[in-house]
Amino acid sequence: MTAALTATFLFFPKSARAENQAGSSPKVRVRIATIALPLKLNSSDIQIQGLRLADIDQIAFIKNQTAIIENKKIGGARLWFLRQGENLNRTAEKILKLTSSSGKIKIGIHQYPSPVYLSAKNSKSADLMISLSFEKYLEGVLIGEMPPTWPLEALKAQAIAARTYTLFQLAQREDEVFQLDGNVLDQVYSAESTSSLREKIRTVLESTKDMVLVSGKSFLKAYYHSDCGGETEDPTNVWGSMEVKFGTTKDQYCKYRASGTWIYKISKDDLAEKLGDKFRIRKVEDIQITMRTPSRRAALIAMAGGGERLTMSGQEVRQLIGFDKIKSTLFSLTSDESSVTFSGRGNGHGSGLCQWGARSMASEGKTFRQILKHYYPVAQLKLINENNGSRF
Repeated sequence: MTAALTATFLFFPKSARAENQAGSSPKVRVRIATIALPLKLNSSDIQIQGLRLADIDQIAFIKNQTAIIENKKIGGARLWFLRQGENLNRTAEKILKLTSSSGKIKIGIHQYPSPVYLSAKNSKSADLMISLSFEKYLEGVLIGEMPPTWPLEALKAQAIAARTYTLFQLAQREDEVFQLDGNVLDQVYSAESTSSLREKIRTVLESTKDMVLVSGKSFLKAYYHSDCGGETEDPTNVWGSMEVKFGTTKDQYCKYRASGTWIYKISKDDLAEKLGDKFRIRKVEDIQITMRTPSRRAALIAMAGGGERLTMSGQEVRQLIGFDKIKSTLFSLTSDESSVTFSGRGNGHGSGLCQWGARSMASEGKTFRQILKHYYPVAQLKLINENNGSRF
């Protein structure tokens, strides 16, 4: 049986401030993909609803027809349109909501949980988002960020770090269309898991309920990563000037992990092509690390070629080439006439909790409190006060 699909236009209401919401399970808007427009949808029944306060116009379309969703900029405003056959219907602005009675929506080759929301970036692409409760979001983050089969104390430490990071971002981005990315740009979100593992995750969340990391009277932006390679990094050395204070640590718990080493080789022509998309430099003749952080990560990388010079941070180089290829900034590099080879260890930006280190600590009998103290040495672990609406 073909599931019914409903398309609705709506405005997201302004959310309450995050620090007062943990107990009341605020909604979290997560970008899970960016899709191409126009978007073709097939369904037994498609409806579109333009929602502007009390004024609602609804148009029902013929069953079993293909609908094409488009977005165009007209008169300075970006508007959604829905096309069926020769009919082109102008609708509302802002957010498009797609709902399926089956609980799943297929877009291209991927399936997503219903409902999903679309926010146009331009006429050729849109952000695909989901909106879910705070606790459901944390379930998906724990499954996406740390294997549920790992030791319980490591999972508890991860849960508290993820909860704190989420609350920080909700407060910072309450007026944004989406508040978190469902990938490594924020936190990896996954809706997939077996029921037994999901039950374990729920137990972890319940056992750490309302526990957060704080700096003074503010939520800590509790960064975490896969593998620090032996020493964690100050966030300021990764992203520049930031008000994030939780200290660094020498980390014997992941230092000798053999699988933490990696090598990536890229041709100078391919590197120049990536640079040319964003910068004036069109040729790479020379490349070298010119500055390192206290933990020996590449802080600045200079490149020259074709009469042009460019200096980038190590994190910018990772993002340019790919986080999955340059796995950390804890690397050295060598170059020859045609290529550049990066040799490194660790995985991730290196700030805050090291997930592999937390696993080792938990395996040795350390508690989640000891793990958090090790990776956030100047932060405090506190409970959110639900009774009077204050944070701590």
